[in-house]
Amino acid sequence: MESQEEVYTQDSNALKIRMAMLAPFLIAIAAWWLYTQAIVPQPYYVNADPEIPYLMSSLSVFKGEPYTFIDHPGTPIEIIGSAILGATYPFVAKIADSFTLAHVLHPETFLFIARTLLVLMSMGTMVLLVRYTVPGDHWTDGLAAVAVAILYFSIHPRGFASIVHWSHNSFSFPLGTLLGLGIFYLVVYKKGGTTAQIVLLGFSLGVLTAVQLYFLTWVVAAILALGTYNLLSDRGWKRALISSVQIGVSALGGFVVATLPIINRYPEFLSWIIRVGTHQGRHGSGPPGFLSLETAVANFIALWGELRLLFIFMGLLIGVVVVMVILQRRSIKTNAGLWAVALGIIVQVGLMSVLVIKHPGVIYMQAVAAALPLLLAVVFSLMHFSGSHKGSFDRLVKFGISILIFAIFAFALTRSITIHDAETKHVGSAVEEINTYLDDFAREQGLDRPSLTTLGIYGMPLECQALWYGNQYADYTLADEISSICSRDLIYDLWENRVVLADGSSVPLDQSEWDVIVAYEAALIDFPYLAEIGKVVYSETRLGTFGRIVYVHPAQESMGD
Repeated sequence: MESQEEVYTQDSNALKIRMAMLAPFLIAIAAWWLYTQAIVPQPYYVNADPEIPYLMSSLSVFKGEPYTFIDHPGTPIEIIGSAILGATYPFVAKIADSFTLAHVLHPETFLFIARTLLVLMSMGTMVLLVRYTVPGDHWTDGLAAVAVAILYFSIHPRGFASIVHWSHNSFSFPLGTLLGLGIFYLVVYKKGGTTAQIVLLGFSLGVLTAVQLYFLTWVVAAILALGTYNLLSDRGWKRALISSVQIGVSALGGFVVATLPIINRYPEFLSWIIRVGTHQGRHGSGPPGFLSLETAVANFIALWGELRLLFIFMGLLIGVVVVMVILQRRSIKTNAGLWAVALGIIVQVGLMSVLVIKHPGVIYMQAVAAALPLLLAVVFSLMHFSGSHKGSFDRLVKFGISILIFAIFAFALTRSITIHDAETKHVGSAVEEINTYLDDFAREQGLDRPSLTTLGIYGMPLECQALWYGNQYADYTLADEISSICSRDLIYDLWENRVVLADGSSVPLDQSEWDVIVAYEAALIDFPYLAEIGKVVYSETRLGTFGRIVYVHPAQESMGD
């Protein structure tokens, strides 16, 4: 039986073959980026949440204001965003009267660079996965390594879309999977690593947790993997406890350092955590309690409806690991590192799944999809070290699994392009319909379009709505810049029935002067009073699952008809 020292291929020719196998998939990722960002780009306001809030918060520091978008908390994203913005200064400073106004006028500049960074990080993670996960020099080992690298994009329906969307969730693969590989590397190859290596990994995991609090499950995985490895390798409870404490303390340090820019808002952030943890519903908006059984079942069914493939792969991988535990129970200590990593990842995905079921959302399951490539790598590695890795059956299994994942990847890419095209077309039609309606309405009223006071609701593909929405998360720091182009296009808060003004204050709808609310049909169902405000005009143009676009005019206008 081979030693795990050989877990990484040392044959340069075999490595070159692996990279050649990966090349078509890297090209596919690059093509996806080119297609969505240059050939058929969408307006930046199509998916404004949370891209524009992060942009505005990152931009606010250039006006001497602190970061104020703290919900996730997402601070590292804001720091990276500020660095990107700063790098653009020599190129955009002369576009407008001020640097901040230039980026408010052209958010697409920042978003293009930020999304490109995500894509490059993802491609780098893929290369490292191929290089450092599956052992062996046979060409089927290379196929298996490539399958590990592309699994994330194959099993999550928004895997491709995530890497061209500037969001905390989008770091699941490019950073989350990368640090998962760090756990794998430290435990399997470095046999637990040195104190410095453990602290560095823990610190990095703390920074990851500062991106999205759910990523704390990576810290749990690292603690379990290192602790279990030390126990299985007969290093004793003391060493297991020390390594666990080292990971935990260094992770806490990484989190604190990464969130220093928002340290004065820790009380507000902790209050948000308590609310989310002690209440049901999205963002803790429901009744008290962590999660009722009825809600858990309903949420799981909803997630299952959209993520069947992800759940099937997760179940199969965990099932295979359990079977292998039974079959290889006498040699568990021989492969201590792999079994330790397997335990850590299984607990991680289980805990993450529970958290997402409490707070359901397809995008949140990206964190689960990002952990599964390492579990697949563990399965392939255990097959290799089982002593029969040179058998034709094992190679046939690797070949079959790899080809299946390749096929799913191709299907997922095709589907993502189709969805992108359809969404772009629908949004384009919606924007054209809205502009035509507002132009015609202004003309009927004897006004020019800029004289209309237009209110937009959350989710509408409106430029000004997106900018004002983002400014809310920058503590309204950029009100002057946005007002210069959106002085009469404001946000209508459906939940509060108030109009949000440029300075962040709000007034009841019936105490404000406005000409039209641009909304969608679903809003009339969720907020029935909206249809009672005044005259409702239904468009024939639909906005995806939100239904038809609708226009609401003040009551006095409908009374005059």
